Amino acid sequence: AFVYYSDDEGQTWDRSDNDIIGWPDDGRHGIYPTEEPTVAETKDGRLLMFSRSTLGRVLESWSDDDGGTWTRGLPNELCNSYSPVRLRTIPSTGDLHCVWNQVTPEEILAGYRRSRLTSAISGDGGKTWEHFTTLDCADPLDKSPVQKPDSTIEFVVSRQDCGELPDNFCIYRYPNICYVGDTAYISHDRETFKIPGSPQRQHVLRAIPIDWLYDDSRSDLSLSNDVSAAAAAAAGEDIED
Repeated sequence: AFVYYSDDEGQTWDRSDNDIIGWPDDGRHGIYPTEEPTVAETKDGRLLMFSRSTLGRVLESWSDDDGGTWTRGLPNELCNSYSPVRLRTIPSTGDLHCVWNQVTPEEILAGYRRSRLTSAISGDGGKTWEHFTTLDCADPLDKSPVQKPDSTIEFVVSRQDCGELPDNFCIYRYPNICYVGDTAYISHDRETFKIPGSPQRQHVLRAIPIDWLYDDSRSDLSLSNDVSAAAAAAAGEDIED
């Protein structure tokens, strides 16, 4: 990945001095892509980039000069499939907010690489993460808010043949976040593969009080995976191919 940044409200743009590559263990295990990056500013003015990778972790890179140069992409402690991540700064608190597909290597191999969607918050500029909340989760998976990555960092993708899909199998992908007042608006796609004519997709927009995302007693905010029933209950809402 690389970055273009502007210091004049988008009138002109400059390219970062270096590219960002995945470089775990000082390159001893190869070079990995940093794809579909997302960037947020920390309380101390630095820039933090998250990107998806094939290492079963979120890759992170830092810039101390407003995007001119970046560190190499290194895996952090957030387990993730080869799926996009969304990183934002909550305006009212300055804390970092991440929404992403938090899945373990075992779940990735079994075909569930986008079958859990999680929210987490960092109050220390991305050093540690807390207030994990399950936003969506496929029925066969554990809805516990925190999933631990393997201690071994290595290449992992889904098997070619994962067998028959279970009932109400869903995937959740491409999250986005914006904030208005004390509410976080989180959007993403929900898709099921068990309805005739599948896959079928819902475009979901959820309005969640920001306080709820800090409330550990609300660690499960997942929706029903009966997509047909959910669409029928939503006045005027459509499921489309």
